[in-house]
Amino acid sequence: MIRLLLVDYGEVISTPLPEGTITDLAALADQPRAIFLDRYWQHRPAYDLGQPPAEYWSEVLARDLSRSPEVVDRLTDIDVHGWLRPNPLTLPTLLRRVRRTSIQLALLSNAPEPLAEAIDRSRWSRHFDHCYYSCRLGAAKPDPRAFQIVLRDRGAKPDEVLFIDDRAENTAAARNLGMRTITFTSANTLDRELCLVARA
Repeated sequence: MIRLLLVDYGEVISTPLPEGTITDLAALADQPRAIFLDRYWQHRPAYDLGQPPAEYWSEVLARDLSRSPEVVDRLTDIDVHGWLRPNPLTLPTLLRRVRRTSIQLALLSNAPEPLAEAIDRSRWSRHFDHCYYSCRLGAAKPDPRAFQIVLRDRGAKPDEVLFIDDRAENTAAARNLGMRTITFTSANTLDRELCLVARA
């Protein structure tokens, strides 16, 4: 029986990072868009594990920003706001399922501290029983430790958890631990997929 619905944030609860946000960040970085985007994701894992923003953006821009806090703050603000766009269909679909079944709803996101703080301040975060972030766990998906920390904290067995993520490597890692999983592709198909898993 499913007791916990564990859900990813980026590109599941939220929409993808908008093109306009990427363009603005690349312009501020003074880099071609393709190069900026490559460096943005290349250095993201350490940021998601708690690296300070100044260190992350220094690596992305390939220059020391330790004495340029205003640049770091601007980059961070643009980035965070770009990720704070909820998919209008995903959360309502999840909440309908939770209300019908009275299961717990929790968030598990690979996220840096500035984004984690912003999500915690959002109005919709109140719908989650708990929000877990890689920057605070010291482990990021698909590392099994990230899932194991959540399981211990919620007092749940793997087969009592349904995990939803848009990245196949993350759902594979959860499945290897014994969780049920949905690899998210579209909010339009999520309700049907939830029903199928519930019947399995």
